[in-house]
Amino acid sequence: MDDWLARYMLQEGTWNTPIVLLDNQGQHEFLTEVLLKQPYHLLEGHRRLSFLNGLRHLKKARPHHQVWLTKKHT
Repeated sequence: MDDWLARYMLQEGTWNTPIVLLDNQGQHEFLTEVLLKQPYHLLEGHRRLSFLNGLRHLKKARPHHQVWLTKKHT
């Protein structure tokens, strides 16, 4: 199977677009039964994060990666 994202990340050692994290250090509560992780909750980029974990296992990941951090507006 040819996967352009896997190929890109293997070559670059990082993702092409930052993942999106929610700053959840204040233990925000939403109208949902989903338990949010702390201190950061992954909102978008599950596949890229999974690939990055694979790269880390292969010791081919860069040490730093860009992310987009969102905060709940109060």
